[in-house]
Amino acid sequence: MLIQYQSDRNLDEIIMSAPSLAQERKWGVLGEHDLKAKLQEKGHPIDREVRVLEVCSPAFAQKALETQVEISVFMPCRISIWEENGKRVLATVKPTVLLQMAPNESLSALAVQAEQELSDLMKAMAG
Repeated sequence: MLIQYQSDRNLDEIIMSAPSLAQERKWGVLGEHDLKAKLQEKGHPIDREVRVLEVCSPAFAQKALETQVEISVFMPCRISIWEENGKRVLATVKPTVLLQMAPNESLSALAVQAEQELSDLMKAMAG
C-alpha cells in the first residue's frame, strides 16, 4: 500500500534536496507542509517532526487529467517525512493503490510508471 524508505540524513537535508532531485526526474515540488509547526500554531502540539511534500510530474498529470478528471482528487502526490527511532521515514501511497479507488484501465500503465519514478525520487531523497 505504501512506498517507504528510511534515511539517516537529517530532515532538513532531505527537504532541501527534494527540488533538485525532483527536477532531475522531470518532477517538481509544489509545496511543503510542516505539520508539527502548523499544529503547534493551532494549539495542538505534537512531539515529532512531520513534513509533507507535494510533488508532481507535469507529464503524468496531463495524461491522467485528460483521461479522467476525477483523478485530480488524488493530486498532487504527497511524500510524508517523519522522525522515528532516530531515523527519518519517507512514505507515500502507491499510485497503483490510489487508482483502485477510481479504476480506469487506460491509466494502469501510467500509474505503474508514476509509482516507479516516485519510488526512485524517494530513494534518492533518502540518500
